Amino acid sequence: MATGQKLMRAIRVFEFGGPEVLKLQSDIAVPIPKDHQKGDRVFTTSTISGGYAEYALAADHSVYTLPEKLDFQQGAAIGIPYFTAFRALLHSARVKAGESVLVHGASGGVGLAACQIARAYGLKVLGTAGTEEGQNIVLQNGAHEVFNHRELNYIDKIKKSVGEKGIDVIIEMLANVNLSNDLNLLSYGGRVIVVGSRGPIEINPRDTMAKESSIIGVALYSSTKTLFIYFNREKQREREHKQGEWEREKQASRGAGNPRRGSIPGCWAHDLSRRQTLTTEPPRCPGTHTS
Repeated sequence: MATGQKLMRAIRVFEFGGPEVLKLQSDIAVPIPKDHQKGDRVFTTSTISGGYAEYALAADHSVYTLPEKLDFQQGAAIGIPYFTAFRALLHSARVKAGESVLVHGASGGVGLAACQIARAYGLKVLGTAGTEEGQNIVLQNGAHEVFNHRELNYIDKIKKSVGEKGIDVIIEMLANVNLSNDLNLLSYGGRVIVVGSRGPIEINPRDTMAKESSIIGVALYSSTKTLFIYFNREKQREREHKQGEWEREKQASRGAGNPRRGSIPGCWAHDLSRRQTLTTEPPRCPGTHTS
């Protein structure tokens, strides 16, 4: 038993097996943090000592400051899904505002995060889900359109929606089932970003040749804290630059006597307003659904 130090309860695992191998102990020494001060609001992407405890120890490179607008429950949900979605969209796919993205399997944690981030960065967002409840959640979290991937003809519906151009980026959660269809949905220069796969699949490599498309895998733990900070900073600068351009265009259009923003559905100024909304809308927090 640990002595001379504050103790905590924690679940310990000493062998492989089912739930019965989880052992609750109440004499575990509380980890002592370094670098961060007691009371700092933080979240982590991984722990050293394990997360089934009242306190946990984490390496500094995996610890991030938790924004004041987020509570601890939301902070606990950020690490894996949001960092994976961010890496897939920003680092691997190099998405740009105005592009289209299909989140293939959008109702899970990474999928919803991808929808929110893609919408916030000004992409046209399509998603798939297998239930009516899942489809509604996907729409509430940023998707413009959603399709039921349990329907036999849902690929045809996606093709009809996007037209001949195809989809610029596909975030793929089940590549062993969908990769072949993904390659046929892509636009010229399109990218499939493989986030999940449960086995092998046979594809025709020629499907990548005519469109010069790419298949890129994502591993969250290939990222570093410095890399996330860098890409976030660069994208923020890009968004601020675009916002400034659109504000100048808006002022110029009003000065030239063009219709006021939104006065005529479908007009250039109305579209400008729509693009501003898509680009500047902040990512929604985990568990926050708005219609």
